Amino acid sequence: EAVEDPEIIKARTAQEIADLWTKAVGCEADCAIVWLHGQGESEVAWQSVFENVKLPAHAGRCRWIWPRAELAPCSVRGGAMTAQWFDSPEYPICRVVRAVPDRPSAAEDPADVDAAVRYVRAVTDALEILKCERKFALQSDSYS
Repeated sequence: EAVEDPEIIKARTAQEIADLWTKAVGCEADCAIVWLHGQGESEVAWQSVFENVKLPAHAGRCRWIWPRAELAPCSVRGGAMTAQWFDSPEYPICRVVRAVPDRPSAAEDPADVDAAVRYVRAVTDALEILKCERKFALQSDSYS
């Protein structure tokens, strides 16, 4: 599938995302895979990695969903604008930084992580909205 529509990237609520997907050509699917890229990446490289993946026939038509993290200042990259789901104040990401002496690692900002979780949740909620709308449409057609 092509790069996600820029309007979908900007949409933040489940209904906004579902409405945009409904308008998209070829949005009919039996299942979906939501893939999140890593810090400093976009979905583009991952699309090429997965372009030849063959899913089992019983999965039916599958739509790949490629949400993109927003650009934000990245602490571990000296404040450079980076696509990231949330800021990591330091690497490695672990509970204890091994050194002399060992010390607890710096924690991510809970509000930052929560915002990322809300966005990804909006994407999965949009899939549920579409599933319900599609089910209703199929039931309505059967009564015609």
